[in-house]
Amino acid sequence: MSALILKSAQIVDPANNRNTVGDIYIENGLITSTPPSGAEVWDLAGHCLAPGFIDLRCTVRSREDLNLALEQGYTTLFCPQKPPEEVLFSGAPKCIPLGPLTQGRGGKELAGIGLGAGAHILFDGNQPIGNAGLMRRAMQYAAELNAVVMVHAEDKTLSGKGVLGEGAVALAWGIPCVPASAEATVVARDLLLLEEAGGHLHFAHLSCKRSVQLVEEAKRRGLSVTADVSPLHLNAWDAKAAPYSPLARVWPPLRTEEDSCALREGLKCGSIDALASDHCRRTKDEVEEPFELCMPGGESLNAVWPTLWAMDMPLLDKIARVTSGPARALRLAWGGHLGEGALADAVIIDLKTGHILKTLVDGRICFSRGATL
Repeated sequence: MSALILKSAQIVDPANNRNTVGDIYIENGLITSTPPSGAEVWDLAGHCLAPGFIDLRCTVRSREDLNLALEQGYTTLFCPQKPPEEVLFSGAPKCIPLGPLTQGRGGKELAGIGLGAGAHILFDGNQPIGNAGLMRRAMQYAAELNAVVMVHAEDKTLSGKGVLGEGAVALAWGIPCVPASAEATVVARDLLLLEEAGGHLHFAHLSCKRSVQLVEEAKRRGLSVTADVSPLHLNAWDAKAAPYSPLARVWPPLRTEEDSCALREGLKCGSIDALASDHCRRTKDEVEEPFELCMPGGESLNAVWPTLWAMDMPLLDKIARVTSGPARALRLAWGGHLGEGALADAVIIDLKTGHILKTLVDGRICFSRGATL
């Protein structure tokens, strides 16, 4: 479909601070300022039209992952690992591999910045960089090239072999625990390095209250820093996890209810810029290991938008956390908004139920719940 007129929609476009009823025009996969001739017209009265959702981290292993992403309104997925070629298909969300910060993501030597849509976003996955000198050089290098450094904050000398946040629950279960300082000390370190090196720093999947406070303080000081949290840490904490359930085996580990509440408040007030899925589908074999050996992860793409929809915050802010927030965190010029010239990546949402009705990628309908518009 080359031309569309989307009429009378509640247009919610946080990047342009727009939350008004109006029309959007699409031609040749782009948002245009004038109605295209011969366009199909959709009446979207009573529905929300928003930019397509952007996921900061999603591990794509199968077509099932991509279909689920479309069902949940995602049009762009940033992937810590390049998806297998055989699972990609026409009409799927854009899958953009994140570039490595260090060679082989081994945390030893800096990697070069390559070519490609995600090459300016440098991330070593869940491999932390323990060497502060290397991290400082990485930030200086990235600042010179206007690249974004995404950080998994973890001090392995403190996390050790832990699998659950430190507290009464880990003690009762009798399993190795991880103190909040394993994350917060690295957040504090990297913010000090950012102050010296310049550039832009993004913290992935924060999990504890102190980390949120440190990011808030850094933003007040004017540092260029952003952060995200995953629904795995908003919707569960150590006391809600069934003993030894694979659902409780996530990374960073589940912590206390106080930490979870602080993450929610940070997301609501904007100290945390985005809600990222951290989706990582696991095989049956991967979750049947003993709890301490079980691969961490979770099928969480379908938890992001329902979590935001249920939160007590303005609709503009809810949509910002999966559109303009991720786009700002990764310094994307081409996504996360519905302004003239933007890619026609969009999602149509039922304003009564919050259900995703249609997902458009480059102006094409790639998911439809079957609603007549």
